[in-house]
Amino acid sequence: MKNDLRGTLRAALRVSLQHWRGLAVVSALPFFVGSIISTIQLWQMRDIYVAGLVANLAPTAATLATADDMAAGHFPLFLGFFIFSVLIMAWHFTRIVHYWKSGKAEALRLMPGELHETAAIVVYAIFVGVALVAIYFLAFEIIVLTAQGLSKMGVSANAIEFVLGMVSLASLLVLAAVAMRFLIGFPGIAQGGTPRPMRDLWPLAKGATFSLTWRAIALFAAFVVVSIILLVAFMLPFLASSGSEIVNPTTYEIGPDAAQAIAAILAPAQIVGQVIRAVFLVFFTTFLTLAFSRLTHKPTGLNDK
Repeated sequence: MKNDLRGTLRAALRVSLQHWRGLAVVSALPFFVGSIISTIQLWQMRDIYVAGLVANLAPTAATLATADDMAAGHFPLFLGFFIFSVLIMAWHFTRIVHYWKSGKAEALRLMPGELHETAAIVVYAIFVGVALVAIYFLAFEIIVLTAQGLSKMGVSANAIEFVLGMVSLASLLVLAAVAMRFLIGFPGIAQGGTPRPMRDLWPLAKGATFSLTWRAIALFAAFVVVSIILLVAFMLPFLASSGSEIVNPTTYEIGPDAAQAIAAILAPAQIVGQVIRAVFLVFFTTFLTLAFSRLTHKPTGLNDK
């Protein structure tokens, strides 16, 4: 049994590639449902994208007000799609953990306890989200007070910006570390556990907070870079063919079929984005499950990896 996280990322990548067929099978249903919801979201919000584009290209009081009004009016829709996205990610996470534990890949059939454990993941995720929001507002107050204090001391604007940048970066790292101290226990929840957040989840990564957090950040950064490269490469042909339908390159006016042109461009981007998100969740869940098994020595199907 291993009690440290050295080589965890490499092991997660290796076992994910070795078992890609099974992971693809258990990911198929959440991916399909998520794709349907993303398509509905794109169709329902294409007018908002057009309004935002107009506001950016011609930022007048009228265009900015229109974009703000449309965004505010569609907030319930935004919130609904966000909730659906969280539910699907929690469901996908649970299916991956179940697959590693049982070794069985079910494409369409729900595994025993899957819905109950998905709901539990969502409840714990809400707790973590509330904790992170509270820390965020505390950090924001610290940043504001720091700026006010430095300003009263007569510190130059450039120096203040540098200090605030460092404080903001430190705040983000603290948020990431706190999130990982809780998330490390989520594979256990997906297996039916009901740990208490502060008494059971928080101590799991004691002594391994830094190594766990930097590995998670490295994994996230790698996928962000890959995502940007893939999206840019994939979208260039669509932008080249449909860009003139959105904005006239000579007059910079919005075309009459801008909504349809934007939908045509964003539709393939949605598909690529869904694939990237699904692959990231597979790797992240595998990494988290492997780290959980090494830190707790509880059976997950990945204990000897």
